[in-house]
Amino acid sequence: MRLFLIGHSVVDQIIHKDGTRQNEIKPGGLWHSVNGILPLLGEEDQIFPVTMVSDETMQVYGRNYQSVSQEYFTWREKVPKVTLTLLNDKERLEDYSNLQESLSIDSIPFETADGILLNMITGFDISRQDLALLRSKTSCLIYMDIHSLARGVADGYSRPLRKIDHAEEWLALADVIQCNEAESGMLFDEADEQKLASRVLSCGPEVLIITKGSTGARAYFKHRSETASVFISAEQVAVFTEVGCGDVFGSAFFFHFAKTGNVTRSLKNAVKHSGEFVKTGFGL
Repeated sequence: MRLFLIGHSVVDQIIHKDGTRQNEIKPGGLWHSVNGILPLLGEEDQIFPVTMVSDETMQVYGRNYQSVSQEYFTWREKVPKVTLTLLNDKERLEDYSNLQESLSIDSIPFETADGILLNMITGFDISRQDLALLRSKTSCLIYMDIHSLARGVADGYSRPLRKIDHAEEWLALADVIQCNEAESGMLFDEADEQKLASRVLSCGPEVLIITKGSTGARAYFKHRSETASVFISAEQVAVFTEVGCGDVFGSAFFFHFAKTGNVTRSLKNAVKHSGEFVKTGFGL
């Protein structure tokens, strides 16, 4: 399969739940999607990251970015830096610096793709108009993690959650939507998750996935005109890292769903794969 992965690459500095600050800068953003999908690829599979890098951060991104096609890398002096403050039982806080422009995608041959993963790392990765152009070029699977599309930009470049503008139009352009519980509430004013899922699916997507942290993930889909769902619980493991878990989950579901079209099997594989990442970090 020819798979395109779109999103900003960033560098992360992490403030842990006990208040200690990690001095070492870690790779983040689309890097986690690449890190998650690489162990799954067969000999017949190719991935093409569409992202932004710098000379300095290529040292941070290391072997993962050295081992994949760089044909659609955009080189800049700086890439976004994200300070992540992890909280107990709350959505983490995110503060940005070096926010960059949207990625340029108009000349990329998406008509050759077997699947496209769009991870809205900064929320400005591509515009809605660019996604519409992309959709017009291909009928292949488009998987979108809404991520920071559900975050605004406040003073000091903090990124508070906020309602997604033109949510219906965004949703209509993707086949599978991924979000966590906090992000799902930024789509529509609907407290009941089943009703929210029905509304999302009515906009056009085949599947809505809501990740639920350490407990697992639920996928909603249409079955005989009704909204059905399946929940897969996560194995409880010793935590090496939580940052990037959702990105690794998304790349695994995307890969398996592009191959099989089977929601339940893809969800099981994604929950298992992201659990392994939480436990080991996949070389972080």
